[in-house]
Amino acid sequence: MKRFVGTKIIYAEPMTRGEYNIYRGWNIPVDENPEDEGYLVRYSDGYESWSPKKQFEEAYRRCDNMTFGLAIEAMKLGFKVARKGWNGKNQHIELATNISYVNADGEVVNCEHDAIGNKAIAFVGTSGVQMGWLASQADMLAEDWKIVNVIADKYVPCIECEWIGKPADAPNENPGDCMWAPSEENGYDRPCKEFGE
Repeated sequence: MKRFVGTKIIYAEPMTRGEYNIYRGWNIPVDENPEDEGYLVRYSDGYESWSPKKQFEEAYRRCDNMTFGLAIEAMKLGFKVARKGWNGKNQHIELATNISYVNADGEVVNCEHDAIGNKAIAFVGTSGVQMGWLASQADMLAEDWKIVNVIADKYVPCIECEWIGKPADAPNENPGDCMWAPSEENGYDRPCKEFGE
């Protein structure tokens, strides 16, 4: 067999094997322990499954505590990412494509490279956009990278109460429920408790 490594973004919450079977409306097999610890896992297409605790925690880590390698993979999937210590408004890095420039002769040149095509990491900060951002040693070795945006129609959790759902379905009117309402104006990663106050 060949060796593989996985990179995908999922949503999960702790759930025992027995609780998962109740959740799915199934009878637990007699040879399985309902007390086994694990996680309910939801994939970006809405598919759900159960994963044992050990295997899950060996394979996944929270999206607000990522390595630089995982942050790069998240960017390739279309997410914007940032370090927790970055405090500029909406400061982040993202994958830029379809890059071009105007040279001294007034010609529009499309950036194309044999190895990377027409792509580069863009740093978006308070002063504007810096194309071709380079990570420092501290950035590359840090484990505090986080996803800072929502992709439309993806399942996205509230960072405070971890309500999971699509942005369009976020319950933002019921005081007893999560008040999460992601938007460019309100911010994508603010906790629900800040809304409605």
